[in-house]
Amino acid sequence: MLKIMIVDNEAAIRKGLIHCIRWEALGCVIAAQAVDGIDALEQVPGVQPDIIISDIRMPGMDGLELARRINEQYPHIKVIMLTGFPDFEYAQRAIQYQVVDFVLKPTSIESLTQAIEKAKARIAEEQSNQELERRLASKSEQNLQLERGMLLHDLIHRVDLSNLYVINRIAQLGLNLTRYHVLRLDIAPLYSDAEDSTPTCCPICTKRRRYCATASGNMIFTLRPMEDRPATPLSARRTPTHSPHAVRRQSMC
Repeated sequence: MLKIMIVDNEAAIRKGLIHCIRWEALGCVIAAQAVDGIDALEQVPGVQPDIIISDIRMPGMDGLELARRINEQYPHIKVIMLTGFPDFEYAQRAIQYQVVDFVLKPTSIESLTQAIEKAKARIAEEQSNQELERRLASKSEQNLQLERGMLLHDLIHRVDLSNLYVINRIAQLGLNLTRYHVLRLDIAPLYSDAEDSTPTCCPICTKRRRYCATASGNMIFTLRPMEDRPATPLSARRTPTHSPHAVRRQSMC
């Protein structure tokens, strides 16, 4: 339900607006009443209306000044003006303050209903645009992370890239490589190839002659095959209790 605030210095007008329209059928509910613009502005933070229906001429603060304040402080709130004096100057100022519609007094149910439907359509359009912007922002962030990962992969695997290209891509992707940490895991088989007939514990263990790398923030992780280093006698290796492979960890920064 959209919340409606009615602003008019005449109690009879406020009561008539409340009772002459089937608000629930429009998906709306009367959330508050105010006697002038000052009263309305004081209530807005607590009520948080979606639509304000206001008379244009009131003592204290008139409807146009209220519309100006609402447009500045609460631009998502839609304002509908009630006036008995069709005036071009009023219309110009109302457009400037993003007033949705003018409804002439004496107010008919049909004209007010049309103005409310127009305000509802504008609210729905803005909500749809905001949802689209959120989705695009999320997609953009996913693409950014993917591109960062691809660049780090190329750098780690020493793909032939010019220094100028790397510097430009780092700037474009917002990467900060002035400080980072490298964690290297050396995976050593407990058994010789002839003795090892048990299944390996993960896909990485079956491809020990490959390098694997991933990045998270400023952390870069690499896996290096033990065959690239001098072999260590099996008797010198400690047998783990939870894995068929012994892992030695070195960290560098």
